Parts: sequence; C-alpha cells; structure tokens
Amino acid sequence: MREFSLFQRFAVLCTALLVVLMVLTAPAFAQAITGFGAVSGTVLDASAAPVPGAKVVVFNPSLGLNREETTTDGGIFVAPELVPAQGYKVSVSKVGFAPYATAEFEVHVGETVNLKGGAGRRRGHPDRGDNRRRARGR
Repeated sequence: MREFSLFQRFAVLCTALLVVLMVLTAPAFAQAITGFGAVSGTVLDASAAPVPGAKVVVFNPSLGLNREETTTDGGIFVAPELVPAQGYKVSVSKVGFAPYATAEFEVHVGETVNLKGGAGRRRGHPDRGDNRRRARGR
C-alpha cells in the first residue's frame, strides 16, 4: 500500500473542506437569487419585426424604482433583480415610433414576467401595402 505525503494529505483535506463548504452555502445563494423577480420581453413594431435600440423603462412609483434597459438587435430586453411588488409598469420609446406603455402588473419572487409589446408604427410611414396603394392612386 502506498503512503501519501503530508502535502498530498493536506491537499485532499482542503479539497474536501471546499466541497463541503460549497454544498452548505449553495442554498443561501439560491435564496438570495430567488428573492427577486424579473421582467423581460420583446419589443415589436406594427409588422411584428423586432425593434433594436428601443429605450425600455421598468418603473414602480410606490417603490421609487426606475430601471432603464435598451433592447438588443432582436428587440429583447431583460430587467433582472426586481423587488417583488405590485404596481410595476413598463414604457417603451424610440425615435420614429409611437410610445408604448403597459398597465400595472405584479412581480413575484423567483418569477419572470414576460411581455411582448409594440413600439407602434413609424410615424409618417405606412405600415401596410394598402396605404401605399391609396397613395399611388392619387
């Protein structure tokens, strides 16, 4: 039978203690993360195309919370780590698009509220071929 050196014994002991420490503290980290909720969504224009670079504001006046996010190239936004409460609203704005706002909603612990909304159609631009046909007929 092979004997282990003092260094090898110490390394095994430290590794075992580290594993035990990680297992014991994991629930505390999980509780910290799940103590919040989140809001995510996709901002679409009138033709259901994603709107990149839109300003999305998640706010709750009773909490004094005002979080600004920007949509990705795919029109997606995420507002993580929100305090669970009622009274949240989301507003979306971008130059060239009509503003959009949600009604009040509630954020729950450990849940993500998924929204899909529009930034409205571009101002001064037709959103359907029907409008173009009328313009041509004049």
